[in-house]
Amino acid sequence: MGSLSLTTRLALLALVFCAAALSCVRPAAAGEYKPGETVGGVYVSTEHKPGVSFQYFLYVPKAYDPGTPAALYLCHDGLVQVHADVMAELADSGQLPAVVCVGLIAGNLEATLPGGIGWHMRAEEYDQCGPQYADFVIDEFLPWLINEYGLNISPSPDMHLVGGASSGGISAWNLAWFRNDYFHRCYMSSPTFSSMRDGETPVYLARIAETRAIRCYELYGDFEPMIPAGDSLVAAINAERMMDFCGYDYQCEHFPGEGHGCRWTDPEVARRAMQFLWKGWDQEPVRPLRNPLQIDDILTFGTGWEVTDEPMPVPPQARSAAGTFRAEGSDLYLTDERGNDRCVTPADADFSRLTSVAVSADLWRLYAADLDRRFVYMMPINPDGTLGDPFGQAPLRLSWDARQLGAVGMAVDGQGRIYAATQMGIQVITPFGMVETLLTLPGDKPAEAVAFGGAENNYLYAQSGDTVYRRVMKVHGRIPGAGPADPIPNGYNGYYRSERFSEK
Repeated sequence: MGSLSLTTRLALLALVFCAAALSCVRPAAAGEYKPGETVGGVYVSTEHKPGVSFQYFLYVPKAYDPGTPAALYLCHDGLVQVHADVMAELADSGQLPAVVCVGLIAGNLEATLPGGIGWHMRAEEYDQCGPQYADFVIDEFLPWLINEYGLNISPSPDMHLVGGASSGGISAWNLAWFRNDYFHRCYMSSPTFSSMRDGETPVYLARIAETRAIRCYELYGDFEPMIPAGDSLVAAINAERMMDFCGYDYQCEHFPGEGHGCRWTDPEVARRAMQFLWKGWDQEPVRPLRNPLQIDDILTFGTGWEVTDEPMPVPPQARSAAGTFRAEGSDLYLTDERGNDRCVTPADADFSRLTSVAVSADLWRLYAADLDRRFVYMMPINPDGTLGDPFGQAPLRLSWDARQLGAVGMAVDGQGRIYAATQMGIQVITPFGMVETLLTLPGDKPAEAVAFGGAENNYLYAQSGDTVYRRVMKVHGRIPGAGPADPIPNGYNGYYRSERFSEK
């Protein structure tokens, strides 16, 4: 492939991945299968991706018993028959459950006008960070397939494995991460976590979020593609290091001197991978080993959100020695102790829809959130209550299809962190200006309010729609009226270079 363009080489690699499925397919009537053989068909989406057609493949092992719920394997770019054969062999020896294997090729949208060329949607579906394709697979395609073929599939996410190579590898991770309610096991070769379609984001998201219940096996070689969107070798290594940093239950195999998608169809590698991925499948659930280190600073591993009937706590007023600040529209106002009210919006500010304000734990900065601005802004509070020019305290992380840029509410803990309610959940910002933690709500719902509360002010509350959630924290919300607090180390030297973040 040395003389071919990078685009052509990647396209050919995708065809190679698909070929493993096409070679073993047996014709069958719709809805019919024969255990031990692979059948195929075409599904046309009617809900999530109307009009898009998908070629699929189905392998039901001979060990499948219709009276016993089976496990499920979903493979991108079609079904790798070697994987199905290895799992069937291991199931026969009792090491695995009976696994129904499904291969799915990325969708194709036919041209609607004469002369048009059909749009193959592999990039849109596989390389895009976000839940859209996962929702199609889990909420539409798989229920249809299971019903069409009359299959008995376990509903447990511990019984579901997703896999893929190259772009299919990043998609496999996306399905397991964004729809962790369905997939707990992930197998990927040379996953392209590069910026083709925001594909570098999943690795970063995993680093700042609580570790999810995913057991993963990763393969990669040395000669991975170097493309404008990034270095695929670096991307694969970055994914491995992410899993180590975050405490995922994983194993990784590196094959020196080999290339993109290496060993994806190797039966011995598949055997090792499947034995690890399915270990203890009938004895213990898949669970994370620990959280990223910075998350351990603020909450206890193993705790989570709970729905509460309590009303959402009212955020404390943004009060400093000069008075109380509030936001109205695009302006900031200060009410002093005598009740005098005045506008203190800095002349250089360009706010649009301010949603909330808060005072820093050490009482000399005012934070402001604007729904139309990506940054949470910081302004120095002068002795007379006027405000200095705004600085970008931190850029918020945006959801895959962002419909709002800014935060809708804020809270501050006693060590100076900012908790911003956003479309992605609660984003936690360090005093020196970085989003280092993302506390997602159940189902990755948007957060519409955030506040500390409880008898000791050590519960974090969040609201999404009509539902109020809370969770116990290691930290406490800043107590209104309290004096200046001593924040956590301010800057890289005192924080990220501490022993806990050192190299192993």
